Amino acid sequence: MTDPLAGPVGPAGLVGQWQGKPADPAATRRSEVAFLANGMGWTEWASGAGGVEVVGFRWRATGSETLEVLDIWCAFGLTAERDAVEWDELEWRGDPAFTVGFALGTARRPPYAPVLHVSTPLGGARDFVLLRADVSFAACPARGVAPDLGVGIEDAVSRLAYDDRREHPKTRP
Repeated sequence: MTDPLAGPVGPAGLVGQWQGKPADPAATRRSEVAFLANGMGWTEWASGAGGVEVVGFRWRATGSETLEVLDIWCAFGLTAERDAVEWDELEWRGDPAFTVGFALGTARRPPYAPVLHVSTPLGGARDFVLLRADVSFAACPARGVAPDLGVGIEDAVSRLAYDDRREHPKTRP
């Protein structure tokens, strides 16, 4: 099976780990999105009640201000003592890729950091500020339970085809 998002990834300015401004601050404690240079990425959403959801995805630019995103997996957990997360479940996704409009800019106030606006919420937010441009899978909060899809994407895509046959395994075999 071929990779559905093979090809050039996108603008270098998008690569990095971004902290979101939650659309609903009362319900969201933390919201982040990361775009890796290899076309992988993740979103993290943490609720004020302690729930955590991390979604791993593939991405590529399809235009100067549009992305195509394909969710691959989702890890669910609860925040325990000292903000450590106890992961409950890893679910393989097989949803169709979706399009996200985006705009890069610079904050209007000091420290004039790079900012990102997306048309579709990612990790519970639409507006983000760049935390760091040099990001790798090692920074993924679910890295202990989720696969590094920068290695072995063919296996992950094969698993998606398996899920599409309606077998939907909840955890990785």
